[in-house]
Amino acid sequence: MPTFAPVDSWLLLGILSAAFVVEAALVTMQAWRGVPSHFNTATPFDAMVFSAMGMTVMVIVVVIVSLAILSFTSAKPGAPDLTLSVRAGMVLLVAGQVLGAAIIGVGEPAVLSGNEAAVFGPEGVVLGAAGILKSPHGIALHAIQVLPLLGWLVQRSSWSDVRRRHAVWSAGIGYSLVLAVSVFQAYTGQAQFALSIGTLAAALAGVLLVAVPYVDAGVQVLRERKDVAAGQRPRPRS
Repeated sequence: MPTFAPVDSWLLLGILSAAFVVEAALVTMQAWRGVPSHFNTATPFDAMVFSAMGMTVMVIVVVIVSLAILSFTSAKPGAPDLTLSVRAGMVLLVAGQVLGAAIIGVGEPAVLSGNEAAVFGPEGVVLGAAGILKSPHGIALHAIQVLPLLGWLVQRSSWSDVRRRHAVWSAGIGYSLVLAVSVFQAYTGQAQFALSIGTLAAALAGVLLVAVPYVDAGVQVLRERKDVAAGQRPRPRS
């Protein structure tokens, strides 16, 4: 697993955690007050809160980009498949930050023009007729959980290094495909599940590319644990 210098790791993670806590506290406070947390400049206080949220997000973005760079430049040698899964997750996490900035880019002009319905609706910022911008943003952010978890899971199996890397590559490509479909739907103003035959096929292919390695690795790990419990040697699959 990739590791960095302890001081760098703890410093960056500490700053990131503090920024997340501050942002979450500000969003929670606005929700408790019964007012929108984002794009809300209705009063000087609300404007100050939104500005503070923006500053914490900038800190978060800088730290995440720094961690992504370090995952490629300063990671110590480790299991190639786990390293690959972390790097893929970090790249998509950075993509999530870009998509978050795009939400701001769409939402700010809408607020200034008085089109509050495009910003303060139940789906957040909406582009065109029904493009929900937070959907691809959220999908990209969760890659850092989905992909490294698979990298960890395949490490529990007796698969060959090649088989493990193939599983991680499959999931990374599949996840990126699902994200691409979500981006396409959102930025063409279409609802997330109003899919054409082509986008539906692409989305299903992406889901399968992620799900199959997970199921395959999970079954393999369970089979090997059963063999060990029965006093047999694990049956490796190449």
